[in-house]
Amino acid sequence: MFLSGENISTDIVNWEEFIINKICQVLLLAGLIFFIKPVNTSCYISSGGHEAGKNCRVKDGNGSIITELACQVFIGDEILLPDGRLYRVNEVKENAANADFKGIDKDYIHWLKYYKKAAVQTTTRQWKKRPVGIYHTHTDESYLPESGKAIEPFQGDIYQVGQHFADYLRSVGVNVLYYKTPHDPHDNNAYIRSRRTAAGILKNNPAALFDIHRDGVPSSSKYRVKIDGRMVAKVRLVIGKQNPRYPSNKDFAKRLMAYAHQLYPGLIKDLYMGSGSYNQDLLSTAVLVEAGTYTNTLEEALKGITLFAEAVPPVLGLTAGVGPGEVAIEEHSRSSWAVAGWLFIITLMSAAAFYFISRGNFEKTVETAALTIRKKMSSPEIMSIKKSIASAAVKIKHQVVDFLKPVIKWQAFQKLFNYLQAAFIQVNTKINQHPALKPMAKRKVPVKKKRGRARDKQNE
Repeated sequence: MFLSGENISTDIVNWEEFIINKICQVLLLAGLIFFIKPVNTSCYISSGGHEAGKNCRVKDGNGSIITELACQVFIGDEILLPDGRLYRVNEVKENAANADFKGIDKDYIHWLKYYKKAAVQTTTRQWKKRPVGIYHTHTDESYLPESGKAIEPFQGDIYQVGQHFADYLRSVGVNVLYYKTPHDPHDNNAYIRSRRTAAGILKNNPAALFDIHRDGVPSSSKYRVKIDGRMVAKVRLVIGKQNPRYPSNKDFAKRLMAYAHQLYPGLIKDLYMGSGSYNQDLLSTAVLVEAGTYTNTLEEALKGITLFAEAVPPVLGLTAGVGPGEVAIEEHSRSSWAVAGWLFIITLMSAAAFYFISRGNFEKTVETAALTIRKKMSSPEIMSIKKSIASAAVKIKHQVVDFLKPVIKWQAFQKLFNYLQAAFIQVNTKINQHPALKPMAKRKVPVKKKRGRARDKQNE
């Protein structure tokens, strides 16, 4: 169990190489974390999204504008339009992005046809058990025409939008939990602060969770539509792709979009599926709602959110393949399994990383991972990452080796190591000489003779 003095001396012959190797591996890991950054460039750097006056135009292959966004746009983000056309971003520039047409979204078209045929009615008694949660991550968002400001810390017009949304739901018998907790300032940590609020609502087992915002694109005409003779602000739905509940979040958003489009064509601007989480990993039926943009009037936003609210109770009363009267919660367990799966994968990756670092095969592992990525995603971006990793690894190792060689030869370092080595050998020797570790003498166990008539007869 314990090493002898000879084994210790043998194991530490190459201690200089051992120390340099381990330090290089740790620094290589740090270098990888630093150099592996998203290859995608965003239209602009936002302080939490929905920044007034900032926008990124997403265009199709013909140069026509598909939509405009006041948030960071990355390669792989998707836009679903109310008519079922699906686009995926394939290139991002400074103030614009290009997207490929991926075809018609069959799932969304299914829901359009379903709601067109189904006679959906809301029953108030089914909502008394499970509430609908409402909150605002950006509580400072306002509408310029009324307030004269796009941002009003702690008292944004967005509160009035949330209140109208809650009032309509209550008017049809829905139990509502509307949390008005402020999460200012409007920065990248706003979603971290609002997560506590969302988690508080989650304790009440809500049927759905709505984070209500307003957009920051400058043109109000992009968000304005005439419905029943009134000018109202369009509504955009946003889903984060970087969370394990993304499939069920997306399905819920498609249902809302399909039913709202059937009720009021033109009300829904689009469904944006972007890089991010938006705390939607907390619930399968969580969605971010943008009620107009900051240049819309507050009245337009209030009308738009009220019309959208009409779609919420009927949609929450349906499940896939099931008629009215059941709450859409069947995907919660599937999402829970997805969360468990992510945790399992992360655990395996951590264990593999520890194993390869301890075996000194870290650089080989990095090379293997890079080759695997190149096979599955043979793109210039991946090749660029691989080259960055390789060059960074070589530079870091050479610099570390050059730095450590003279340090290890310092007299003070030599004395310290010799002292620790002698102390360890001494402690190990005393442990091996301890009486408790000495082999115990074998004790003779007397064998009892079995007596029996049958055996006595055999002996005779």
